[in-house]
This record gives sequence, C-alpha cells and structure tokens, in this order.
Amino acid sequence: MTTFYSTLNNYLDSVQLLWLEDGHRQFLNEPFTVEDVIQINNGLPGDKAQGLDGLMAAFYNESAPLLAPHLQAMYEDSLACGILPPSLKEALIVTILKPDKDTQCCGSYRPRSMINLDDKTLANLIASQVLPLLSSAVRPDQSGFVPGRFKAHNMLTFFQLLHSIDLNLRATSVLLDTTRAINSLEWPYLFHLLTRIRIVGTFLHLIKLLYTQPVVVYVLIG
Repeated sequence: MTTFYSTLNNYLDSVQLLWLEDGHRQFLNEPFTVEDVIQINNGLPGDKAQGLDGLMAAFYNESAPLLAPHLQAMYEDSLACGILPPSLKEALIVTILKPDKDTQCCGSYRPRSMINLDDKTLANLIASQVLPLLSSAVRPDQSGFVPGRFKAHNMLTFFQLLHSIDLNLRATSVLLDTTRAINSLEWPYLFHLLTRIRIVGTFLHLIKLLYTQPVVVYVLIG
C-alpha cells in the first residue's frame, strides 16, 4: 500500500490540480439541517423503483416533515460512529437482459443498482452540498454534470477548431470516452485525490460513509 500511495503522489505531483479554497471547504463542512433533509425528500422522484426496504419515494414526499428530524439525527450519529446502519449499506443489484442478446454472455446484461431511500437521501444531500461549487472547481472544457453548462458549448468549441483548420492553423480535437467509467474508479484513489485537493473534514467523512462495508443483493432477470 505504501508503494501505491508513493506512485500515486508522484503522479498527482505532476498534474495541475485545482485546490479547494478555504471558504468553499468551510461551506462543504457545514452540517445538514432538518430543512435540508425536507428539501431533498420533497425532491425525490415519486415513481422510482424501491430498494430492499420496499419504500417508494412518494412515501418520503408525503412524510418529509415527520421523517426529516429522525433522518438528520441518524446521519449525525452515523458520522460520529464512522459507519451507517445495516439497512443503509444494502443495495439491490438487478441485471436486466438487453434486447436480442445471448443469455449466456455477461455483457448481455445491464445492471441496475437500487438503494434504500434513507441512503439515497444522504447521497443527494452530499451532492446538493457540492453542486454550487462545481462551476468554479471543474474546468470550463467539461460541460456534463455542471449546472449552467451545456453540450452546445463543446459544439461551439469544436466548430472553432474546424474554422482554425480552414485558416491553416494547427488544432487538435480528442474524444475521451471510458466504458463503465464509474466501475473503473478505485476507492483509495478517490479518497486520496479528494484529500489532495483539500476536501477534508466532515464532508470527506460523509462520502466515505457511503463506501464503508457495502452489502449487495443480486437479482438476475432473464
């Protein structure tokens, strides 16, 4: 493991990282309030499939004021203990056969992960905390998943490159795409990178909670 982090540090030292400013770090580490939990619960899509708890989002939409104080207290207690309750560590993985595919081939199945709504609420709380900072933390070349940015911006950049070629100027366009990118992300790398860009404290511990001792149940359909 020492060799891993040594190699990783050597690589990160060669990359120009965007560090989190002190004010932004303080904002991320602000505790969640009951009002924050209510807002997230009210925004859960009511038609989403449920996890192993069998509860639909519509139940949380209707019961948000009643549930929110208990959820907020549970998240604070989990943060203090360093681990989530057993039900929040569970995920239901359903594999759905793609149309006209070989049932004997693993690549023919599309996995779908469904987590309990208590866990989904926590994940959405974490996401809502970082969302306002994305535009200043993510380089302008990336338009996906950043509020206020659109694919049209990348298209305009591409057309400018084409125009540069017409003017005999040197230009390069590279398309980067990774199949199942989220599955190729190593957790130790993720946590170490977050620390290097100065995401520390409560917010980092909340993220680690989601990845501590996960439990999955597989259901094969088709």
